[in-house]
This record gives sequence, C-alpha cells and structure tokens, in this order.
Amino acid sequence: MRRNFWLGAAVAFFVWENIAITRWFAAHPSLREGLAHAWATLQQDGLIQLVWIDMTVFTLAALGWMWQDATARHVSRLHRTAWLLATVIFGCPGLLIYIAFRSNYRQADHSSPSPTRTVQ
Repeated sequence: MRRNFWLGAAVAFFVWENIAITRWFAAHPSLREGLAHAWATLQQDGLIQLVWIDMTVFTLAALGWMWQDATARHVSRLHRTAWLLATVIFGCPGLLIYIAFRSNYRQADHSSPSPTRTVQ
C-alpha cells in the first residue's frame, strides 16, 4: 500500500513535469528565447529567486539524506550514485521512487552494542 502511494505520487509528478515543460516550450518560439525569458524573469522577480533558492536547499538536503540513508542500508556506491543522479535529472519522481523502494535494502543492525575502547 505505502509503496503504491509513493509510486503513484512519482508518476503524478513526472506527468505534471512533462505537461509543464511541453507548455513552456509551446509558449516560446525557440529554446534560446525561452531561456532568455526565464533568465530575465529570475533576475527581476524576487519571489522567483526565493523559490529557486528554496528548491536548491531542499534538493541538497534531500540528496544528502538519500546518500546517508542508502549508506546506512549498505547500498553499493554505484547504486547510491545512480539514485542521486536519477533525483537530479528527474527531480521529485527520483526521490519518491527511492522512498518507495528503500525498504528493499537491509537496514544496518544497531541491536548489538558497539565495542568500547578503554583508555589505559
């Protein structure tokens, strides 16, 4: 049930991102003009700047959490890197898919006490 929720949310985000990108391309005659318009808007609108800064901070926090969580679950470095790249490329869908499948990886066992060092 929980996995289906996260996968459904990932699909919904992915569909919405594609609709938004398609609409953005349709609103501008060329990619160059579209990027120039986006850059001008970013420079002129403080709220848009705030949203971009907020997105950047959230993305970095999410990537850091994903790396630490995957490390604690003993996910190989290659797979951790793949999850991070998927999130950077696809955005929220990558993060949501990781959340859906993170239970497939075993979690670190913290039940046994760690050896303590004695200072002599």
